[in-house]
Amino acid sequence: GDGILPSGKFEGGRLKAIDAEVDYTAARLKAPSALPVENMKFSFGLHNAVAKLTPLEVGFAGGRIVADISIDARQEKTMHSIFNVDFRNIKVAKLFPTMPDIARGVGQLGAQIRLNGTGNSIADVAATSDGSVTAAIANGRISNLIDAITGLNGGKIISLFVGGDKEIAVNCGGMAFNVNDGI
Repeated sequence: GDGILPSGKFEGGRLKAIDAEVDYTAARLKAPSALPVENMKFSFGLHNAVAKLTPLEVGFAGGRIVADISIDARQEKTMHSIFNVDFRNIKVAKLFPTMPDIARGVGQLGAQIRLNGTGNSIADVAATSDGSVTAAIANGRISNLIDAITGLNGGKIISLFVGGDKEIAVNCGGMAFNVNDGI
């Protein structure tokens, strides 16, 4: 397909013949500087065409990503997937070290993704997913110009271009939305 996610068709029958248990720990990871991963630990199990990655823990941008992922491929032509991912105490400055305007927004980001879907490819599962996405930021700063742009406030944008940008303290901010049929 033309999308971002893989659209290759999945054959669950092949997984029925495989049983696996893998535990992995990496105390330190070498990654490109643009990818702020620090360490990783996971347990993976595959039994009777049900794969579980639980927990997956990644040290990331001074915080942690913790995930439980399950893919049930017992049906021949479809798989049912459950994704529970938490982003905990992610440091914005470490997330965007080469982008000083964003990195200046020093603070912490937290988020939760709870999705489940069914299909015969990763793209199909995403397109049928139901669930929720939430995020919050604490103890940060944001450019007044970025705030005006995201709020589509044309008058404020012009005045900030003329008079100069300022930073706004963000003590706490959040967003939440539901996902239904992939949207």
